[in-house]
Order: sequence, then structure tokens, then C-alpha cells
Amino acid sequence: FKLSFYSAGERVAELASRVEERLAELDVPYCVVSSRDPFNGDGLIDVLPRGVNKAYALAWWRESQELGDRSVIYAGDSGND
Repeated sequence: FKLSFYSAGERVAELASRVEERLAELDVPYCVVSSRDPFNGDGLIDVLPRGVNKAYALAWWRESQELGDRSVIYAGDSGND
């Protein structure tokens, strides 16, 4: 599962770091992807299962659709894309 949170844009790096530290303390298999919305400045923090990312999801979808590895184009850099 993915959890998504909004934060003040100027605090997103600090808060994402604190979430990462807490996940490490708990030794849970999750990672953090943080970004800042370029249109409104909001901070975005996504907590995702470790090893699951857009590349993984696209590879799964591409294979399920029987598409070649040069058949898909993607853009974006966070879990909310």
C-alpha cells in the first residue's frame, strides 16, 4: 500500500527525512519519495513498499500487455504520478 501526505513545502525535506528515520528505526520495508508541487508549493510525501516504484509498476503492466520494453514512454518522478 502507498500512503501519501501533504506538508508545508518549505518543510518537506525535513519531514521526509524524519519519516525515513522512523521507518529505519522500526525496520519496516518501506521507503519515502518526497517532492514539491511546482504549481502551489505544497510538499508531497509518499511512503511506498521498498522496491516498488514506477519502473516496477510499468514493467509489470508492460509485460501483462505483452508490450516490448521500447513500447512505453513515461514522465514524472513521484508516487503520485
